[in-house]
Amino acid sequence: MIVAVFRGVKWLHAELHRRIGPAYNVILGIGLVIEIIHRVREANFHADAGVIRFLLAVVLFALLLLNQLAELGEHVERRRLRRRERTAPSC
Repeated sequence: MIVAVFRGVKWLHAELHRRIGPAYNVILGIGLVIEIIHRVREANFHADAGVIRFLLAVVLFALLLLNQLAELGEHVERRRLRRRERTAPSC
């Protein structure tokens, strides 16, 4: 069952990439930045409770943001290479 879920998630991820393109990564990245800011602001109100949980959450969101930026960079590079291949003179 879990394999079917993974296949479905992989398909949905690929479909969103295909239909939305780099905006998909931008939207996810913006969401992660907003969540990180929200967590940092929230930590100011609850400075004494759950410091470790807060730090783990911020680290997780930062890693997810790093992943999204890397995927966006790969997508942009693939588009740039395709564009260069189309404009290169044929031999």
